[in-house]
Amino acid sequence: MRHPINNNNMIRVIVFLLFAAMANCNVLEDRFEDWVGEFKMRFESDNHRENVFRNWVSNDEYITQVNARNLSYTLGHNHLSGMNDEEYRSYLGYSNLNAYVNKHDGSKFREAKCLYGCVKDYDSERKLDTLTCVKGCLSEDQVVSLDVPESINWVQKGAVTPVKDQGQCGSCWSFSTTGALEGAYYIKNGKLVAFSEQELVDCDNLKNGGRDHGCNGGLMDNAFSWIEKNGVCVLKKLILISLEPLVLLEHVKRLANPWRVRKWRVLRM
Repeated sequence: MRHPINNNNMIRVIVFLLFAAMANCNVLEDRFEDWVGEFKMRFESDNHRENVFRNWVSNDEYITQVNARNLSYTLGHNHLSGMNDEEYRSYLGYSNLNAYVNKHDGSKFREAKCLYGCVKDYDSERKLDTLTCVKGCLSEDQVVSLDVPESINWVQKGAVTPVKDQGQCGSCWSFSTTGALEGAYYIKNGKLVAFSEQELVDCDNLKNGGRDHGCNGGLMDNAFSWIEKNGVCVLKKLILISLEPLVLLEHVKRLANPWRVRKWRVLRM
């Protein structure tokens, strides 16, 4: 059942809202005048003053909204509060920015801005999205398409040495190291060379400044770092027993210029 609307109540509500709006307007006017006095603002005309007032109210609303969020900082008014974005850019001398960009190969500026937008919030968990974004910033002639095969048999290409046997020596870490380096050496130089696991087993240890433990285990990362400093020998004959370095030289041949790792890193797919 509908209740009849009381016209007197409706009029009271409207009048109340009008007075509230007027009171708020008066408060804004008073605060605006305080701002004008504080920063000694001068107006060229009534229209100029009205425009500054509108900008000031808009900025005041923004300040109120931000401060209501209880952030680690608060905003306030300054001598620029009577400007909108366009006027502020003009005040700083940016009014002709678009013309400058177009005059000085604007495509480069736009491309740089686009690329920055792709990487500014980079997330390692969304690499593919980042790459897609970057590709979208580039023109077609800048994107190189490569026909990548679904698989590569490096054995058939001659980049893998014959199977080796570590015996009862817990040195799988040394075989992982040499296997990776042998493939890298082949790709770089077009020649397949077998490197010495035995050298790593005997020399890459705490006593010699390494971090691995011979037949008692180790890490290929440590071995890469050791080779980076000391170089690596070419395998002459595979004998996996933990020998002293002087005896070791009977079984491996050191290059005139030992092959070294210059730089390496672990790729996490």
